[in-house]
Amino acid sequence: LCLSELGARRYVAATRPSVLIAITAGAGGALLLWRRARFVVARRRLAEDLLAAAVETLEDAKRAGSPRVPADHLRDALLRAQFPFAGAARNAGIAAWSLVVAELETDARIRSIMVPVAGKRMKHYEYVATVLTASPARG
Repeated sequence: LCLSELGARRYVAATRPSVLIAITAGAGGALLLWRRARFVVARRRLAEDLLAAAVETLEDAKRAGSPRVPADHLRDALLRAQFPFAGAARNAGIAAWSLVVAELETDARIRSIMVPVAGKRMKHYEYVATVLTASPARG
């Protein structure tokens, strides 16, 4: 076999339908993985923005004398402030809210309380940490 015949056989083998389908499926799988990774990164970034806004809102509520904020009201207020119109962006915010809730539940500065409201138990968040500033050492 000469080199040109070997190349021709490889070309013929590579152009078989089963090989082309395998190559295309591999590229399609890679595209799906890339799109999924991009979605996860965008969702995490949105959740981080919502978490920062939630903590700031809870701090402001404590300073204003209203220590508890209903979880549903907090979610709705933040999502409507960031996404004033219903649509795909707000739906993405709703999907990211589950990550925010998980972070709020594990944050040591925030307490989750079930409070009876109109005969139903409703989850409220309460900012319990006091912000202490570091003072210089005396000496």
